Amino acid sequence: MSHEEYLALGIIAIIAVVAIWFNFRDSYTDLKEHPPEDKPHGLRLGISWDDGVKTVTIGQNLTLAAGIAGRYQPTEEDRAEDEAFTAALEIRFGSRIEPCFYQKVAGVKHLNADRTRRSTIIKRCTPLEVLWLVREPDNPVDPKAVAVVRSDGSQLGYLPWRSAAEINEELCSQDCELVAIFRRHNRHPETDRVVGATILLARLKQ
Repeated sequence: MSHEEYLALGIIAIIAVVAIWFNFRDSYTDLKEHPPEDKPHGLRLGISWDDGVKTVTIGQNLTLAAGIAGRYQPTEEDRAEDEAFTAALEIRFGSRIEPCFYQKVAGVKHLNADRTRRSTIIKRCTPLEVLWLVREPDNPVDPKAVAVVRSDGSQLGYLPWRSAAEINEELCSQDCELVAIFRRHNRHPETDRVVGATILLARLKQ
């Protein structure tokens, strides 16, 4: 190959690498959420999705995270855990509760206004703990934002924007019975570090 052909191939390779980086940099937030000392292989590249990451070590200091995105298929252990939670929910609240749907808490990686870490607050939560949904009409980013907080006022994060927009008007009602019930800690698949939370949105009758 001529010098010009090698140069052309080099330029194409650089463009491809840059395109891949800009396409995936916002999809994988693990580098921001976890300090390097928590990573056994140092640098990580790849995509993260809701229900798992497949990692392949391709060098001493390089791990590639990748996988196939698709509908999550619960394991038998997951089903058993869900059944146990549902049974405990009925024992504790009985007919007072009408479950709506499960939801992951958003914005966990950010600090609260008082500089507390939301992941630290999530660690203190226990299954079946009743949380509160607080509207933030003065929120400069999203006036329909809904914060998820404990009874002491400490914040876990927010409802995802789509869910917040859907229930915002209902939360304006004085008769609203919507609450959030803590379901589980979401952990990093490698370090087992708490990186999020799953809650159950429910209507709680007085």
